[in-house]
Amino acid sequence: MKFLVILLSVVFLLSGSFFYIKLKYNDVPLSTILNFDSNNLSTESKKFIEDLQFKDFKSAGKHSIPEHLKQYDMPSLIERLFQVKPEFLDIQRTKVLSVDKDSTGKRAKVNLETDIKILNTNELKKPNIILYWKKLDDDKWYLDLASSIK
Repeated sequence: MKFLVILLSVVFLLSGSFFYIKLKYNDVPLSTILNFDSNNLSTESKKFIEDLQFKDFKSAGKHSIPEHLKQYDMPSLIERLFQVKPEFLDIQRTKVLSVDKDSTGKRAKVNLETDIKILNTNELKKPNIILYWKKLDDDKWYLDLASSIK
């Protein structure tokens, strides 16, 4: 009887932990949550989109490779990415669909689904976006704007 109570307690605790993790990371696949690099890429991708959502282009640029930041105009790149001028773009929701890394562990792509509203038209779109990331020598992940947006 004592064994059964302990077993049920452990099963209940594990089930509760699983549901808590799934609720906390609702828009992230479970396999991504369990992998540190993938979780980091997922978080950074969502931060990048959040920066775009609030039109903070300077902060959005901090996610990119430092050399690329000087070469590109962020608002025009955003227009290419979403096919909407930034001033008419209202990002409503972002969901991470997948995080894939290459065999070297130095390149990755994050597939995102976004809900956007085009202001002044009330048109809603659900574009899928792929953001490409590179891990540089400092062991940090940087957004490759050239690959992601062109």
